[in-house]
Amino acid sequence: MKYESRKTAPLSRWLFLRRLALHAAVSLLIALLSLLAGMAGYMHFEQLAWRDAFLNAAMLLGGMGSVNAPATDRTSCSPTPAPCMPDWYS
Repeated sequence: MKYESRKTAPLSRWLFLRRLALHAAVSLLIALLSLLAGMAGYMHFEQLAWRDAFLNAAMLLGGMGSVNAPATDRTSCSPTPAPCMPDWYS
């Protein structure tokens, strides 16, 4: 997206609000996709119900950390990625 330079006139109120709404929509879409990816990971690797997966993913995105203790052994990340999923997601 191209923005106006210092030498051009500022945008009209309508165009500014339209740009602001577009940026907000893109930000919301990125947050929603991140939340869905985290939910999918928790549901697949930790076998959590969708409500618990939503809670854990939302708490991690908010910077608070997981609510449920991990069901998988987190001492090593091999041979499957399941133990490290919360670490990768955060």
